[in-house]
Amino acid sequence: MQPAPSSKPASAALANVLLLGCLAGCGDDPPPPPPAPPPPATAPAPAASTPRPRASASAAASASTSTAAPIASFAPASGPLRWADFGGPDLEPPVKAGERAWAVLPVSVGWETLRFAVLPVTKIEDAKLAVFEIASGDTKTEAFVPGAFTAPLQPPDKLNIDDAVMIATGGARAFGRVASPPADQKVKVRYRFAGSLEEKDVPLDEVLKLDGTLKFGAPVAFSEERDEGTKRRVVWRPGSLVHSADGKAWVINFGRPIRVPLTAVKPMTVATLHRAGDKVWVANNEELLPGQVAEVQDSGIRYKVKLEDSSELTASLENVTAPINAAGGAPSTQPAPAPQK
Repeated sequence: MQPAPSSKPASAALANVLLLGCLAGCGDDPPPPPPAPPPPATAPAPAASTPRPRASASAAASASTSTAAPIASFAPASGPLRWADFGGPDLEPPVKAGERAWAVLPVSVGWETLRFAVLPVTKIEDAKLAVFEIASGDTKTEAFVPGAFTAPLQPPDKLNIDDAVMIATGGARAFGRVASPPADQKVKVRYRFAGSLEEKDVPLDEVLKLDGTLKFGAPVAFSEERDEGTKRRVVWRPGSLVHSADGKAWVINFGRPIRVPLTAVKPMTVATLHRAGDKVWVANNEELLPGQVAEVQDSGIRYKVKLEDSSELTASLENVTAPINAAGGAPSTQPAPAPQK
C-alpha cells in the first residue's frame, strides 16, 4: 500500500518520528531502525518450531520492540482518512454512533502504520465503516475505520492484582498490571509509558484484560517461513491481533497491518508473571528469540532476558512469552463482538 498524499509537508517527518516512538516500546533507550517488510506468509508453521537466535541482540539491549508499544503523541492529517484498498472482511462495526470505542487507525496519514486508541464514534457509514473523530487542539479529522478494526468498550468481568492488561492512555495504549482491586468503576494500573513508570486510575471500560485468548488487542506470535539462501526456516514474529475470521487473521506488526493464516497465530503468555530463571521467548526486532529471564523489573512490567548468545535485552511484558511449543497447544479464540443496535 502507498501512503496517501499529505497537504502538510511535515506529515511524513511526523509519521517517521511517531513510528520510532511506536517501536521504542517501554524501553528507555532509542530503538534500532525498523526492519524491512518481510515476504508474505506462505504456510502455517508447526507449533513446536523453535526460533533460532541471531548473531547478537546487544544493539537492542534496552529497547522493547513491538507493535504493542505506546505512542506519546499524535497529530492528525488535514483531511478524512480512508483505507482505499482494504482487503476485507467488510463487516458491520460492533460499535455505536455517539459512544467511545477502540479503533485501529493511522498514526499520521497512510494506513501503512497504525495505532490502537479509544475515540468517539460520530457515525456508521455503509454498514461497514465506523467514523471516528480525531481532535488535536482546534483541528478535527475523521477516520473511516473498517468494522473489523473496531471494538466496543466493555469492562472485564473480573480483575485481580497483577493481572496483565491493555489500557487506553495518552491517545494510544499501554500495557501494564493491575495495582489494586477495582473501585468506583475504575482500577489502578501500573504501566510504563514513553519510558516512564506510571500509575493511574483507569475507567474499567477502557481496560482490556489479557487472558491468553485470541481477541482484539491481544499480543500474539505468528509464524512465517523465510528463505535463507538454499534453506527455508520457520520464524516467529511478535504482533497484536485485530480480527480473525474465515481462517485468516489481521495482526499489527511494527504498526503495519498484515493478514496471515489463523493457524499461524498463537497467543503470547503475557498474563504469566514470569520469574527469574524461566525459559521464555522475547521479541527482538522482528523475531522472537529464546532466552531466560535474568531479572524481573517493575514488579513484572518488564524483564531482563539473557539470550542464547549471552547478550541481554530488556523487554516489556507484552514482548515476553513462554516458548510457543509449551504455551498450551492450539490457541483458544473469542468470537468477535456482535454489532450494537
